[in-house]
Amino acid sequence: MQQVLSNILLKFLRSKKAKILTELTDSQWLSGSEIKEIQNRKFIGLMKHCQKNIPFYKGIDIFHRVNNLDSISSLPVLTKELIKNNREEIKSINHPKDRFIPNSTRKFLI
Repeated sequence: MQQVLSNILLKFLRSKKAKILTELTDSQWLSGSEIKEIQNRKFIGLMKHCQKNIPFYKGIDIFHRVNNLDSISSLPVLTKELIKNNREEIKSINHPKDRFIPNSTRKFLI
């Protein structure tokens, strides 16, 4: 029984959820400027991911002007029409195709 619990605990501690929980616990004591710095770093990481892995964003030259959250307003707004017309180009190329959920704008029942 103890071995089973140890294995479950080890699995959790190695999981992404544990990393996020640790990050959230640690960040509660940071100053506003430190939190803003983390947000900017994560935002830039997301922008780099989009430009590298989402065909729709590869053709947009606006990313060189987006260097923090304050410049987010310079990004194009994704409208429903834009998404419908560019459905395949908006999908990330490094995401497994079988994990996409068609018609995901519907409300899901839990």
